[in-house]
Amino acid sequence: MNRTSNNRTRRLKINRSKKIVNSIAAGITIGLIVLIMESLHFDATYGLGSSAIIYASVGSSAFILFVMPKSRAASKLSVVVSYVIAGLVGYFSYYSSAYIGLAAAATVAVGLTGILMVLLGKEHPPSAGLALAFVLFRVGLAGIALVILLGFLIVAISYLLGIFIKDVEKEV
Repeated sequence: MNRTSNNRTRRLKINRSKKIVNSIAAGITIGLIVLIMESLHFDATYGLGSSAIIYASVGSSAFILFVMPKSRAASKLSVVVSYVIAGLVGYFSYYSSAYIGLAAAATVAVGLTGILMVLLGKEHPPSAGLALAFVLFRVGLAGIALVILLGFLIVAISYLLGIFIKDVEKEV
């Protein structure tokens, strides 16, 4: 084995270890989010299971932020902007469902969220799931605030983790 191959193998092992640590951090972040939503009795307010699709979307966001931090979808600004878009579009789509039906409102929520993210250059795919959650579970205004707060929370945790990991890497 030559020196270049050894260096590449070593980088892959370090990269894999870093991704494993980041996956654990993503899991811990989601655990904190579940605790927050349980303490706020989100399911009691919006119906049993309403938090499940939000957990799934936020969990996907955490994975992208922590494990794929260099991807375009992991831009911290994209996460926050797309969560705001998803909350607002989802909320108004839910209210439009009384006039256009649930299927059309779901179509509008996901489609319009995607269009706005693309037009603003802030694509973050899990946000489309959040917009859909607002329609399916009739999430109200407090839900918008909570989703935006969750977006800021996972961005802040990923930022702090990034600082911590860089400090640890310098010491190694």
